[in-house]
Amino acid sequence: MRCGIYSVAVLFLSALFVFAAPPATPLVNNTSINYPANQISISGLDFSPTGKAPIVLFNAITMTLASFTNTAIVANLPSGTAAGTYRLRITSSAGTFYEFDVSFGANGPQGTVGPQGPIGVTGATGVTGPQGPQGAAGATGAQGPAGPAGSSLNPLQVALLQAHAAQLTTPEGITAVLGMVRESAARILRLPDYGLYEGARAEIVVLDAENALDALRLLPSRRWTIHAGRVVAETRQEAELHRPPGAAPAG
Repeated sequence: MRCGIYSVAVLFLSALFVFAAPPATPLVNNTSINYPANQISISGLDFSPTGKAPIVLFNAITMTLASFTNTAIVANLPSGTAAGTYRLRITSSAGTFYEFDVSFGANGPQGTVGPQGPIGVTGATGVTGPQGPQGAAGATGAQGPAGPAGSSLNPLQVALLQAHAAQLTTPEGITAVLGMVRESAARILRLPDYGLYEGARAEIVVLDAENALDALRLLPSRRWTIHAGRVVAETRQEAELHRPPGAAPAG
C-alpha cells in the first residue's frame, strides 16, 4: 500500500517538471541615450522577473545601474566612451539574456527619403452641422430678347424659377422658395411687423389656390390685394354656361 502512494507522488512531481515554463528571454523595445547625464535608458520586458537586478554588459564591460524594474533599465555609460556602435547584452535576473547593438555619438548623415506609403482608409463622415438661416431669392438677371408675349415676373414666378433651378420641388422645398420671396425678403429689407399674426401689418395678397404647390403650379390670379388693412384690388371671375340650341333648361 505504501509503495502505491510513493508511485503517485513520483508521477505528480514528474508532471510538474514536464510542464514548467522556461524563464522568459528579455525583450528590448526602445533605447535612448541621455548625453549630459552619460546614461542609457532601455525599455522592454522581463528584465527582472525575480525582482533582482539584471546585468548589463557594454562591449563586455559591466555597467552600473542607476535604476531598474522589470520593464525599464537606466544604466551609466563608461566615461570617455567614443562615438561608435557597441554591443549590449542584458542578462535578466532569471539568467536569460538578449544582445543587440546601440550607436553612441554624433548622428550620421541623413538617408534618402523612402517611397511614399499607400493612402490610408478614408475616415468616417463627420456629423452634419446646423442649418444656416434661409436666404432671400436672388435678383432677376438681365432681360433677354422679348418673346411674342413677354411679361414681367411677379414674386410667384421668381419662386417658381428658383424651385426649378435649385431642384426644390419637394413639399419642404416649395415652402422654402416661397419663404425666400416672403419672410426672407422682408427680413433683408428690414420691414417691421411682417407676417400673419395678430398685430402685424395687414399687407396681404390672397391667391385662388388651395395650397403652396398649387400656388406655384397654377400661378393663379390675385383674388384680393390688401394694403394697410384695406382691400385695394379685387379680381372677379365669372362663368357662363352656353347650352346648345333646343336643349332643355336645367332643373
